[in-house]
Amino acid sequence: VSIYLEVGKILNLRKLDLGQNFLDDFSYDFRYFPNLEALAFYNNLIKTISAKTFLNLKKLVTLNLSNNKISKIEAYALAGFTDLQELVLQQNFLSIIDSSLLAGLSSLEYLLLEENQLSSIKSSSFDSIKIKKLDLSNQNIGLIEARAITNCVYLKTIFHFSNRLHRLTPGFISNLPVLNEINLSDNFI
Repeated sequence: VSIYLEVGKILNLRKLDLGQNFLDDFSYDFRYFPNLEALAFYNNLIKTISAKTFLNLKKLVTLNLSNNKISKIEAYALAGFTDLQELVLQQNFLSIIDSSLLAGLSSLEYLLLEENQLSSIKSSSFDSIKIKKLDLSNQNIGLIEARAITNCVYLKTIFHFSNRLHRLTPGFISNLPVLNEINLSDNFI
């Protein structure tokens, strides 16, 4: 099911919630929402986020795409979100997180990726962001490469429970001066 938003220019709209529908496609021209700060498409049937999906949403602070069927987010699809602080991608089918997904998200503080299909975290995945909370719980992650989060110097909280970690790579949490909570329960360490 797709919908087309033809509502004219709604210059003052700050929040748009299209959660809990049956949307499986983005057919929106977001240029009509230049001041949108919060966008929610949770509990839908969306499978792919293309590089052109969110054009013109320069003021977006919160993006909730949780509980969809997203298996692919094209490289740099989120790159224009310099004000984005919270990205919610939990309960999807993502199997890869790399630096091109998060490139340009210079204000990102909360990255919620729990309950996807990730099996490893590459060493450069989070290099370009200043996250404070990272949730990678309830996946199949067996490996976190040595420098995967070492550049996340603002990171305060890591949730990595209910995964398949067998060991912690040396340097896993080095260079994290403000880290105050880490949950690694229900792994194979």
